[in-house]
Amino acid sequence: MADPTISLAGIFIYPVKSLRGIALSESTLESGSLRYDRRWMLIDEYGQKMTQREHGQMTTLATEITKDGVLVSANGRSPFLIPFDAKQIDFSYVDIWGRACPATFVSAEADGWFSETLKVACRLTVCSEPQPGRVRDGSVRFHDGCAFLVATEPSLADLNRRMEVPIPINRFRPSFVLGGSSPFAEDHWRAITIGGLAFTSVRPCGRCVVTTTDQTTGERLGPDPLRALATFRRGEVEVYFGQYFKSAAPTGTVRVGDEVRIIE
Repeated sequence: MADPTISLAGIFIYPVKSLRGIALSESTLESGSLRYDRRWMLIDEYGQKMTQREHGQMTTLATEITKDGVLVSANGRSPFLIPFDAKQIDFSYVDIWGRACPATFVSAEADGWFSETLKVACRLTVCSEPQPGRVRDGSVRFHDGCAFLVATEPSLADLNRRMEVPIPINRFRPSFVLGGSSPFAEDHWRAITIGGLAFTSVRPCGRCVVTTTDQTTGERLGPDPLRALATFRRGEVEVYFGQYFKSAAPTGTVRVGDEVRIIE
């Protein structure tokens, strides 16, 4: 029997780390990640990264790419534009799970807008150009693990059959969603191409409380999917869903509908 045709079913970016994602029909790879993906990040008053793990309300802020910058909107407030060409101030390093990321602060106006909207004192940072020796596992911006998280529709369907209430793929905040494989086939892929661009597997993705968070309202809806994953996807420390990949191609374009080939 011929292998099933696997294709790229979804592309997602998250311009500001932990804010709501954007679904795209195509995206460009640059500097080892998708353009604009996790280029900006909020830090708290202690200089620590802010994510949905502690601040579920972050996902109530929607982002949109415009010709001038990233437009961030929230209910009841005027949108705020983060200009692509904003003058950056106060160079520093921020910690992402033990990886020092070069960053600069965007503006006092940005800090004020986000602090008032989220009701948490915070500052907006932008990732500076990656420096030699500071890139690990293909992570070049404010990514938790690697630049690309791959999940598949059949794996989600398998998981949803094990739960009373099915959940959408956005709970897992993937970069690429693939269709046409068997459930959890991605566990065994070591090298793939998407639209002819090469990617290599790094490790499975351990899941956290973010997966229990409604990606529109910010409401915690647990214990699933963590409870369901624990029945058949448990490792020594975490439960797993999706695989981290890194790019072997510095530049290129991926499009929904692109063919996915399993190389190894």
